[in-house]
Amino acid sequence: MLRVVAIALLVGAPAVAAAQPSGDGISFRAGVGVTYAPGYFGSDEQVLGFGGAFSRERFQLGRFATGDGPRDGMIYAGSVRFVGAREASEFAELAGLPDVDPTVELGGSLGYRLGDAEAFVSLRYGFLGHNSYVGEVGADYTFDPSPDISVTAGPRALWGDDGYARTYFGVDEAAAMASAFDAYDASAGLMSAGVEVEAIYAINENWEIVGTFRYDRLQGDAADSPITVSDDQLSTTIALTRRFSFDF
Repeated sequence: MLRVVAIALLVGAPAVAAAQPSGDGISFRAGVGVTYAPGYFGSDEQVLGFGGAFSRERFQLGRFATGDGPRDGMIYAGSVRFVGAREASEFAELAGLPDVDPTVELGGSLGYRLGDAEAFVSLRYGFLGHNSYVGEVGADYTFDPSPDISVTAGPRALWGDDGYARTYFGVDEAAAMASAFDAYDASAGLMSAGVEVEAIYAINENWEIVGTFRYDRLQGDAADSPITVSDDQLSTTIALTRRFSFDF
């Protein structure tokens, strides 16, 4: 079933800085958990599945380093999103539509951080399920209610090209003949806009509990698609993560 089961927006690394005494290496946090999200883009049915979380803390190779140095400044990092499969057999209303394989979107992010505020723009390309470009823009504000808890919240907007729109929201002539949907030619544009809230509880130096809530409202051709049952898309993920560090 189609759902975003993990998002790694690695824009949380501070600006590139001079090498630090800590030496060459990489450290990151990764973990698994559960997600409660729409069964497919545009669905009004929430399903329970596996989720995850990933964030990079530091990367250093020679004089190139991220994750140390000034708090404010430009941010250059990677961006990754995993989208689960859409299987028509799991939802009666999708009968006759083609399945969509799982997708891994890989790309990069450019952002700017000033104090507790941060803005970013990401561009990714999908492999397997959709071979298309997607772009995302957003902003975050971070505050710490207590020494062990950090909360980050901000708006998000997702853009998709023609291939992305057709894959998840389009209905071609063959699918229209095999399903209950009329033919629909979805095209590039703003796919959704919403907000994301993430709360992190630090159990200790190595272990954290990460909870993420995201609300998106489908826009444009995505909202107008006959496949879309609900424009409102809510997803929640809770994951247990561990810190990993490697020197090289």
